[in-house]
Amino acid sequence: MINIAIIGIFGRMGQEISKEIAKSDNFNLISGLCKKTQLTNNTFSKELLLSSDINEVISGVDVVIDFSNPDLSLEVANAANKKRINYICGTTGFTNEQFAKLKILAENSVFIWGSNMSIGINLLLALIKKSSSVLGEEFNAEIIEMHHKYKKDSPSGTAISLGKAIADSRNHDFNKVAKLSREGILAERSNDEIGFATLRGGSVIGDHQVIFAEDSEIITLGHKACDRAIFAKGALKAALAAQNKANGFYNIQDIFI
Repeated sequence: MINIAIIGIFGRMGQEISKEIAKSDNFNLISGLCKKTQLTNNTFSKELLLSSDINEVISGVDVVIDFSNPDLSLEVANAANKKRINYICGTTGFTNEQFAKLKILAENSVFIWGSNMSIGINLLLALIKKSSSVLGEEFNAEIIEMHHKYKKDSPSGTAISLGKAIADSRNHDFNKVAKLSREGILAERSNDEIGFATLRGGSVIGDHQVIFAEDSEIITLGHKACDRAIFAKGALKAALAAQNKANGFYNIQDIFI
């Protein structure tokens, strides 16, 4: 059995991961990190350790699973590395500097990060790379994403990953070709531009579309998440895979594709 600690155990993803662990014969939920104000709201078994202290929560576990926020994730990653505990991270919204720090911290443990833990999205990323390479810049690339009204980062981490896949396939610097917003009277669209449209509302779990548009045809590739369980299942598959990996930083695509 692989002993698991969940960061943000009362959050949407924390609860989904807890449910999937309960169905599995491979994992044992040991502890969860939560806010001090949540400590009295234990809806789990009495044996489960709940704490607002990172070191207390991760002590004695094999894997930490974290879908929280960039600042907290860096703290957790640092603690996991020091204790040589494998770390699965689905947090998005990192700045370039923060993400570089996360990768450096993967020294004594296996770190697996993904902007999206769904197998379907990671397959889509592979398809996007291939499609973009074959189609070339004659096909203008646009990305549309929609999420629930509570999502804080924009565009989504998955949308950014899709954009980077296109930029990489075309040997472009993503930061130079990404058009994260459009407003007012603008110059004509350049062929190397990658446009983003971000929608927020309701309870949408995640909807991503990549459009390749040329004068005579349009190709649309997409993915719609219908249940958060897909992300929890993906995180647990990563936790299993981490047991057989050498220490270091891995993208979830290294695991799935």
